[in-house]
Amino acid sequence: ADGSISLIDARSHPARGRPKHLHLHGGKVRSIQVSPVDPNLIATASHDCTVRVWDARKLTATNYLNEWRHGKGVNFVDWSPITGSCLVSTSTDDTLRVLGGIGGGKVTESVIRHDNQTGRWLTPFRAVFDPKCDSAFVVGSMRNPREIEVFSTAGKGERLKRLSHDNFSTITSLNACHPTINVIAGGNSSGKVFVWR
Repeated sequence: ADGSISLIDARSHPARGRPKHLHLHGGKVRSIQVSPVDPNLIATASHDCTVRVWDARKLTATNYLNEWRHGKGVNFVDWSPITGSCLVSTSTDDTLRVLGGIGGGKVTESVIRHDNQTGRWLTPFRAVFDPKCDSAFVVGSMRNPREIEVFSTAGKGERLKRLSHDNFSTITSLNACHPTINVIAGGNSSGKVFVWR
């Protein structure tokens, strides 16, 4: 809850491989993701309203490569799977942010208004990339009728699709795309999983 993470070098001898504790944020760290392209790049999301990108070889509290601010705490961050040049973050300030140009080039930011108020009984939403492409991500929705939303990372992050069905009557906080075929699954703590093909 203090903004710290623990770093363990799996290559070290078990007796010497003690965790290294690092204080990186001013609030609880909610998400840590390693770049799929460069294992030295780490993205963190925190209740201190920030998303930060770090070089794991030079981790100190003030040595982040990039920082983006939200209006409220950030619950999750995810890397684009193919190039690792884009992040999507999910915040309780009712926005999704698409952060482009990571690791080189002009850094861009698109803000998408999205109701992320899941309440205290549901897992907070997590916008996640489709592992087959960098251009789309999925996230749960508070809308009625219930749905899963698919957004584009291009431009201003337009909504590409709404997945809904008459039998789909629950909020799916956690969603995932199949790595090789066009299938999306969504579920929550009720034990139900919905699959779209």
